[in-house]
Parts: sequence; structure tokens; C-alpha cells
Amino acid sequence: MNFHFRRMRLDDVAEIFRLERLIFKDSWPKKHFIREVENTKISYPCVMLLQEKIVGYAVVWYVSRELHINNIAIVPDFRQQGLAGRLLQHIFDKFNDWQTAFLEVRCSNTAAIRLYKKHGFKEAVIRQGYYSDGEDAIVMIRDKDAVFF
Repeated sequence: MNFHFRRMRLDDVAEIFRLERLIFKDSWPKKHFIREVENTKISYPCVMLLQEKIVGYAVVWYVSRELHINNIAIVPDFRQQGLAGRLLQHIFDKFNDWQTAFLEVRCSNTAAIRLYKKHGFKEAVIRQGYYSDGEDAIVMIRDKDAVFF
């Protein structure tokens, strides 16, 4: 399948918000996506497309050679196909001079934790009560030069 990536646009936000509510129990408000699209200084909201249909998306901040992956998702019908890894790789390639990447993940999201570890992330610290339902988050970090398998 031929996937491609592009920066998220304002006309994508309604669909992204629909997908966000489908995928996450603590979904971002629509206004957050609008703000990220409009924040061209540090924010890189992007979509992964298959024949112009959104199958994944991410919101990344890039500041001082650090990537903070704030939101990343694959549409449920397209999971288990390696697309999340391709989306992560797109982010890493987009900012080729990055040095450190950070993200938070629910402690209960074992599939995502496995994915991030597969792509070189290490568990750093627990943020207690991070999510709106009180669940803890694991902060994961990846150094660009780290060796991983």
C-alpha cells in the first residue's frame, strides 16, 4: 500500500476529531487540533494518508532539537500493519537533526509500550494521575544515537 504524509490542515480537523473520539477515551478537544495546526512555530501536526483517506495522525512539538510526541494514532481498521512505526519514522526523518524524543503513554497500553520500545524508547519516569481518569503515564525517552534492536 502506498501511504504518504503531509502537514495537517484546518480542513482535516473535523475528521481528526471524529477519529480521536473513536480511538481515545480521553480525546483531545477539537480546539487543541486547531491550535496545533495554526502553531507553525513549534508544532508539526501531520496526517498519514492512503488514497487521500486519513489512516493515522500525530502531533509533535520540535524545540531545541527535542521532539515531544504529544499525540499519535492509527485508525483501528489499519492497526497491526506496522503503520505506527512508519508514522514514527516519518517524524524522525522530518526532523533529521533531533537529539532526544519524548512521549507519554498510559501504563495500561502495553501494545503502544512494546511499539515504542521496539523503536528505541526507554521508560524514564511515571507521571502519577496524568490522564483525566487518574491513570498513570509512563514518560518514555529515546536518544537519537542510542543503539536498539
